[in-house]
Amino acid sequence: MASSITTAFLQYPTPTYVLTASTLGLFLDTTPDAASSVVAISLLQLHSQHAHRRQNALRNHIILLLSLSLATSVAMLGPSLTALSSPAMSIITLYNMSLVKNTIALLIIQVNTLLSSRISARHATITLFPALWTSAWYLVALTSPVGKLFTWTPASGLERYEWLIPYTGSIAVDWVTSSWANILTQFVGSWFMGTARKDTLDEDELIGDLVDAPVSSTSPQAAGSRSLAFGGFLLALTIPSHIWSELPTPAYSPGMTPFSVGCILPTLARSKHTRPTLDDYIYESKQYANRADVLLWPESAVHFDNPEDRDAAFGQISREVIGSSVAVSFEETVRDVTKPEGRTAIKRLGVAIVNKDGVQAQYFKQHLVPVAESFSIVRWDLPPAIYELPLRAPKGVKSPDWAPAPKFTRPIPLTMSICLDFAFPTAFTSLTARPSLILAPGRTWHVSISRMLLEQTRLRAVEIGSTALWCDAGEESSANSALSGIVGAQRREPYQIGRGSWVQTIGIPYPFDTAGQTLYARIGSAGGLLVVWLVAISSAHSLMLVGVSSLGKKRIAAALGGSWDLVRSSWLHQRAPPVQEQDLLH
Repeated sequence: MASSITTAFLQYPTPTYVLTASTLGLFLDTTPDAASSVVAISLLQLHSQHAHRRQNALRNHIILLLSLSLATSVAMLGPSLTALSSPAMSIITLYNMSLVKNTIALLIIQVNTLLSSRISARHATITLFPALWTSAWYLVALTSPVGKLFTWTPASGLERYEWLIPYTGSIAVDWVTSSWANILTQFVGSWFMGTARKDTLDEDELIGDLVDAPVSSTSPQAAGSRSLAFGGFLLALTIPSHIWSELPTPAYSPGMTPFSVGCILPTLARSKHTRPTLDDYIYESKQYANRADVLLWPESAVHFDNPEDRDAAFGQISREVIGSSVAVSFEETVRDVTKPEGRTAIKRLGVAIVNKDGVQAQYFKQHLVPVAESFSIVRWDLPPAIYELPLRAPKGVKSPDWAPAPKFTRPIPLTMSICLDFAFPTAFTSLTARPSLILAPGRTWHVSISRMLLEQTRLRAVEIGSTALWCDAGEESSANSALSGIVGAQRREPYQIGRGSWVQTIGIPYPFDTAGQTLYARIGSAGGLLVVWLVAISSAHSLMLVGVSSLGKKRIAAALGGSWDLVRSSWLHQRAPPVQEQDLLH
């Protein structure tokens, strides 16, 4: 089996790479796993190294790109058909986005191949690619209109490395993924090279492969030792995850504050409307008010045509929903005060915390869904802020035993953000304190999109050492179009699929250390990028020592003795015309 696979790659390289990449692309859906991502990245690396300086390289890259983009589009076809007004427009947009995303991936890999072929110290290339891959996708996430949704970052399979995220952000996920992919490329490339040689290649062909394929070095043993050393380092990074608990601290345990939160999702059968109304949400909230400290409504739960309607609705909620704070998610029409005379009306999406004392805090959506929202709604620039909810003693607990005088309340720091905002790694880097809970209303159109944004919400919570309440209403026409739940470092799975209100109690440490921000929350991704490049530079030196020690004295002497011949032959090879590659596509 292995021999036939090797033969296919060596004798029919382009068709085999295209077929394999297309097959792997079918696994790169909205929430790809780490294994699929690692294998796909490694395959693209091998193809880049094979096509390097060969005739028709550009054509082969384009064919691979088009095929891979088609496969990844098919993988995400289900949730994309209803994303826009027509299925045709949705499919065209999906393919174009896949094409751009995969083009970026291939460009990163091609740059790595070009740089690696010109680096004399082969040991330095092992950590070069992870640094390039991580840095490039971080820049893409910052500039893309959909943030991290437009990257190759896997959504699962790297839980053992999650302890790194509070220090580096989700950069750690991209770095670990690309590192394992690079190790796989090193081993598979050396295996192919060894199979292809079998001591039958002449000197010129061997030197050509050495220059064109960075996975090969002057010594396969040294390359293997360096890859094993780096792989051992990656495995060592999983050790802390085996020590720390993977379960959340029980809510009713010493040093914890039981805090009940709820997601209000009225069922259509109860509301008797095609879409729940304001009265439906108020009625549902009243049923759960005595069981929850905070109730969250999903994104755009209610619509207000003017500020007067909004204020009247907030007043009604304040009077009728007793015993709980309500995070009201709404869409409103207001006058654009930046225009002359303020006559132009604009729409914005927001969430407001309302209790018996009125509106306590507000936040407006910063990042809008392209096309679906960006044409009709205005984005807001104000970042999230911290609101401290005063929590009174529960029934059966005396106030002095609950909190000190004079207020006898425990402060619960909250913050808010809305749906697509969670796809951006800088969503909460502007906060000056650590929140205990993030209110995260959402409205998606497919369960796969809901899961994707739920995972992004979880990552943002892990980055700043917090927990998030995700409340997604989904589409009214579908009973199981959305997920909802409480997510964070020890909370990975959704609580519920589909509609139906619910309440869950979580534990918050008391007193809560608002000043205990994570390193990522304090300095953002700068620290993570610095670490990535420090690892690339420092490991180059240490891995070189591992590789050299594995050669032995005789191999070192032979390598040094033939260094001039290798340099001379490499120079002649670079001046030679491109290697003629048989056209296997006809």
